[in-house]
Amino acid sequence: MGRKRIVYKCGFIDSCAMHGFNKRYSEVRATEIKSAMRYWWRAISLFLSEEELLEKEQELFGSTKQISPFTIYAKQRDEKYFIVVLEENKEGVELENYAALFELACILGGFGRGVRKESGNCFILEKLELGLDGNQDIEINRYKLKDQNDIVCRILELIREIQQWSLGKRSITVTKKINRDFKCKVITSGQCSNSYPSIEEIWIGNRKINIKILMNTVKKAKRDLEKNKKCQYKFKNIRYASPVYASSYPVLNEEGEFDLKLVIPIITFLSNTFLNKLDENIEEESQYENYKTEFRKKVFLR
Repeated sequence: MGRKRIVYKCGFIDSCAMHGFNKRYSEVRATEIKSAMRYWWRAISLFLSEEELLEKEQELFGSTKQISPFTIYAKQRDEKYFIVVLEENKEGVELENYAALFELACILGGFGRGVRKESGNCFILEKLELGLDGNQDIEINRYKLKDQNDIVCRILELIREIQQWSLGKRSITVTKKINRDFKCKVITSGQCSNSYPSIEEIWIGNRKINIKILMNTVKKAKRDLEKNKKCQYKFKNIRYASPVYASSYPVLNEEGEFDLKLVIPIITFLSNTFLNKLDENIEEESQYENYKTEFRKKVFLR
């Protein structure tokens, strides 16, 4: 009997930021795709302890002691497109839930070394499900997101689906609101983890921005804020990965096709776990809030 597979045809919004042995050439790598899926699974989950988190993560993604329930294959077709295949490793695997994780990662970013610098983003063109009996079911319209509302609804749908799968009754309340100052829609999480980065807010812009202008804006914003002592996310000169992700997603033009030059900007703010390690962090919390506010201004209002 064959194995169930889900095949995606994906496109790059900008340059690929994944690399193999030869750092001079970019390539799509299944390991980095799976790493991004694990990262966002953690970011939308809430566990009572790190031990509980690790146990569930090993169950869903495998470890040195147990095989992963699913396998990822990836192949780059050309500079613009690549193929990703999700395949079950054993019967009864809920492959659609892993597919939801991959789709969420495509929207929020997370592929390759340049993700925090607004590069390495991708989007889904087509989805093909191959059942055990050989039947095919192609889904295309589902991924042709037209505007800000479509992106917001899709993110909410994916997060709730993934949480119900991995957390069950302990799913976190996720809501949306409108911020009129920035003309953005905001997805907020009811709870955040203190021990590992988890999503606090996802901001989705309401207007299309040229991708090159957006990339330059994000890079400049981060450079400028690093020099501003009132706007910080790391302290005491430590090495600390940014808890701010900037990504983007293309929407349809008047002809109903993707216009890769114009994208909707998306910013994801994660909980700053370093703040929880400080005895008194009032000043540092204020600096991080300032960082988030100024970063939003530079990206959305320009």
